Amino acid sequence: MDDADDEELVEDTLAMDDAAVIERCFQHINDFATEGLRTLLYGYRFLNEDEYQGWKKVYHDATTSLVDRQKLIEQAGDMIEQQLELGGATAIEDKLQKGVPETIDRLRRANIKMWMLTGDKRETAINIGHSCRLIKDYSAVTVLDCEAGDVEQNIAASIITINRGGVAHSVIVVDGQTLAAIESDQSLHVLFLDLAILADSVICCRASPSQKAGLVSAIRRHVKRSVTLAIGDGANDIAMIQEAHVGIGITGKEGLQAARVSDYAIAQFRFLTKLLLVHGK
Repeated sequence: MDDADDEELVEDTLAMDDAAVIERCFQHINDFATEGLRTLLYGYRFLNEDEYQGWKKVYHDATTSLVDRQKLIEQAGDMIEQQLELGGATAIEDKLQKGVPETIDRLRRANIKMWMLTGDKRETAINIGHSCRLIKDYSAVTVLDCEAGDVEQNIAASIITINRGGVAHSVIVVDGQTLAAIESDQSLHVLFLDLAILADSVICCRASPSQKAGLVSAIRRHVKRSVTLAIGDGANDIAMIQEAHVGIGITGKEGLQAARVSDYAIAQFRFLTKLLLVHGK
C-alpha cells in the first residue's frame, strides 16, 4: 500500500482530537443501530499490579458470597468500570429466525398482545420491530423518553388518542432509564400500565433482566385473569421466563440457559404458533 492510501485511512488531525473521535464513533453507532445491528463499544483502562490484586480479592469475595451475591458482583464491576478510554465501536447482525413476522401476525389475529422486551439500543429495537412486523407501516409510534421530558403528558395524550379510536395500530417505545423513572412514581406507573394495556404493542429497549421480569409481574397484577407468556433464548431472559404464567425457552446458539428454566422448550420461534393455537387449547 502506498503512502497516499495510508493517508486516506488515517486522519491525523482527527486522531488527535478526542471530542471529534467520540462524535464520529457515536455517529457510527447510530448508523449501525439504524440498520438494525446490535452495537458494541470497546473501552480499556490500564491497571498496575497492586490495583488489580486489590480488586481481584474484592471480586472473588463477591462471587463466593452467600448473601446478596449479584449485588456485590455489580458493585465490584462498578469499581473497575470507571474512567475507561474509548477504543472503538463495532456491531453484529442478529438475524431474525425464519417465520417470525408470520408467527407474530397469527398471534395478533388471535387477539394476543405482543410485547418486545430487549436490551438493545432504541434504534435497533425499532428497526427489529419493523422487520418482524410488530410495527406496521401505518402504526402510530409513541416514544417515551425521560431525557426529552413530558413523559406524563405524552402518556396521558396517548391514552386519550387511543380511547377516541383515532389510531389504527399503536406502539409504545420506552427505554430502561425512562422505565426506572416511571416505576419510582406510583401514580405514573399505574398510568403507564393503563397505556401499555391499551396499546397494540409495547417495545421496551435497554431493559435489564430485572426490569423485564418486573414488567411481566406488573401486568400479572394489573390485569385480572390475565395469562402471561414469556419467551426468550438467552440467560438475560431467565427472570422474565420464571415470572410469567407460562415460560418458553428457545434452544439454539444462545445456549440452553433459558430452555432449562422454562416450562416448555422449542427450537424456533415459529413453533410458538402450533404450541399455543393447537396444543394450547
